[in-house]
Amino acid sequence: MRRLSANNIEKYFLQEQQRMSALGPLDLEISPGEFICILGESGCGKSTFLRILAGLEIPTAGNVSMDDRPITGPDYRRAVVFQNPALLPWLTVQENISLGFKIRGERVPKDLVQQTIQLVGIDGFEKAKPKTLSGGMAQRAAIARALVSNPDVLLMDEPFGALDALTRMRMQEALIDIWNRHRVTIVFITHDIDEALVLASRIVVMTPRPGKIARVFDVSQKRSRARSDAEFLKMRACIADELVQSFKESREFEWGRMA
Repeated sequence: MRRLSANNIEKYFLQEQQRMSALGPLDLEISPGEFICILGESGCGKSTFLRILAGLEIPTAGNVSMDDRPITGPDYRRAVVFQNPALLPWLTVQENISLGFKIRGERVPKDLVQQTIQLVGIDGFEKAKPKTLSGGMAQRAAIARALVSNPDVLLMDEPFGALDALTRMRMQEALIDIWNRHRVTIVFITHDIDEALVLASRIVVMTPRPGKIARVFDVSQKRSRARSDAEFLKMRACIADELVQSFKESREFEWGRMA
């Protein structure tokens, strides 16, 4: 497990020769073994931030590091799971999960691959092709592909966003079980308050674009995660109020600039 640090991160894009601010400035420390959910509306820069943590994008300003070492590119120790499982259709489930070892020119540890397949609950489908899998099964395979290399950090970009409600809840429970067993550091992107409350040990609420941290909520691990629990509903209301307030403030700022 590793510590992640983001220091004064900003990200700009050029649009029609004008600089558009997408993210920041943003500072965040993520401790080893934390389950962080980053919550915010679509377009607020959540995915951009995750890609910067993954080393898939370079910030315009500021820096990110893992254990004080700068993140300058992708690393299998920081595994990424996207909303689309992105399984190679011509490979079996087992071959997709083993792909990272083959790309790195390493021997495929067959026992570890099988253990990981069992961990995510897709044993019996080792020889299946992706087209025969349901959405939830395909996402389990994508998570197994990320976990099999024993990463220090698991970065997840709305991985359950395209699933139906029942499958989504089952996947949330499966992910909690995996985290409880292995305590890998997880950074999970979502715009669903309930999902964040069910999963996270800490919830980072972001403002609308450019994404900044509006507030951080600590979530007690001893409390009930039942969606009907009084404490769950109280915190849900607080987070919703924070999102609404940050939205109002951002719009007032934009209107003030236009006036």
